[in-house]
Amino acid sequence: MSTGHLKGAQSAMEQPNAADAPLAAPAAALNPLQPYIPPGLILPKVPGSSSTVRSAEFAAGAYSGAQLPPERWPEVAVVGRSNVGKSSLINCLLGSSSLAKVSKHPGKTQSINHYLVNRNWYLVDCPGYGYAKVSQAKRADWHSMTQQYFMRRGTLVDILLLVDASLPPKEADLAGAEWLLQRNLPLTLVFTKIDKAKQQQAGPAGNILAFRAGLQAAGLAVPAHFATSAAKKLGAQQLLQYLAQRRAHAAQQQQQLLQHSNS
Repeated sequence: MSTGHLKGAQSAMEQPNAADAPLAAPAAALNPLQPYIPPGLILPKVPGSSSTVRSAEFAAGAYSGAQLPPERWPEVAVVGRSNVGKSSLINCLLGSSSLAKVSKHPGKTQSINHYLVNRNWYLVDCPGYGYAKVSQAKRADWHSMTQQYFMRRGTLVDILLLVDASLPPKEADLAGAEWLLQRNLPLTLVFTKIDKAKQQQAGPAGNILAFRAGLQAAGLAVPAHFATSAAKKLGAQQLLQYLAQRRAHAAQQQQQLLQHSNS
């Protein structure tokens, strides 16, 4: 794949295992625990085998843009507030118990870590934000490096912004989604911990609806979103299927660009 951002088009509460329902466009009465695909996002059909993870390995850890691996394979970035369950979800998607290190101390990821999946695409673990016990200057460095990665990486096909569905919407998460959407970067929301509910709070389904409402109140279109639980392994296969479609869509766009440049 060549450089140049390959952006996809952006623009009823049941039991938690509703997260394993088939991919579909939203019905009139939205079930927030089911996948939401915006009507304008048209993705190609892909064989089921393309979403299967057959191999996964750590490929590179970068503390600066110069240390990033060459732009060869399509990349899906994962980012989220510290303690959102990022490492647990990555391990769940990759069928591993320890590939991404799960820590009791939030904010341990300090580099952009590339995991090579099936030897043909990268899942990329980006530093979290929020609770890391490091200096403000160091947090600013991480923030700047991650933003530059999002803006400049030519092989980036999607950014998964993880949001803790067991909590009401956080300002930092809404601001992160707004930053990405305003720059027309490819964005998918992944709500985590749908198996958990805090006492005297709305619960995961209500929190997802509230997050959607927060985006809409800011005049932003709601991007695709998925509800997951790494602990219960809910929603992982649907998300992998969707990511296979995003990669296929990016490949189609790249082919169209090549045909146009050669015509």
